[in-house]
Order: sequence, then C-alpha cells, then structure tokens
Amino acid sequence: MDLKDFMRPFGADRCPTLATKPKLFFIQACRGFKLASPVRVTNLQCDSLYQDTTDGGGPKEEVVTIPAEADFLIAQSTVKEYYSWRNKGNGSIFIQALCATLNIFGDQLEINQIMTRVNRM
Repeated sequence: MDLKDFMRPFGADRCPTLATKPKLFFIQACRGFKLASPVRVTNLQCDSLYQDTTDGGGPKEEVVTIPAEADFLIAQSTVKEYYSWRNKGNGSIFIQALCATLNIFGDQLEINQIMTRVNRM
C-alpha cells in the first residue's frame, strides 16, 4: 500500500475535525528487498536536544492556512527499498526501541525528542 493512500483519509482536507491535531503513524513493514550492511561506530557523541522557548505571551487567535498533512508524524522501521527486520520472539528492534523510549521519557519529552532517541538506539 502506498503511504499517501494510507494518510489521505486523515488529512485536514478530508477530515476537518482532525485539523491541527497530531496524527502519529508507526510503521513496522518492509519497504523493499535490499539488505542493509551494518556499520560499526565508536565514540559516538550525541548533541543536546534543542528546546523551544516561548515569549511568555498568551495565545493569539488568528486564521492561518496549513497543508492538509501538516500534523502528521510518520516513523518507519526502515528506509525505502530495504527489508525491515524483526525477531520472532522479541519483535522488531524499532518497536522495542519505541516502546522503551516511550516508557522512560513519554511524560517528559516531546515526540520529536523521543523519536530522536529511538533513532539513536
């Protein structure tokens, strides 16, 4: 199934009640038939995550236009053209990392910060 076909029914143009509401999709599926080659990395250093700051002002009401798919977050277990691996007993590394990170940081970090940690794992 093409990802666009999957997302289309949830777009703000087709479902106005979902406009400005986050739509999160976590997809554990193969995207092709290539095998990824492993890469060894040592002394990996991670930068601190960017934190937004606010100006302290109250909410301002204004009408804006947004793309129909503005509030989508799509996380996929692999890149285009490659297999997505899973262990029959333990499940996929992607879903394991996602669940572990949500359990630890789900009430402390924003979703993009969580997904950055999942990618690092």
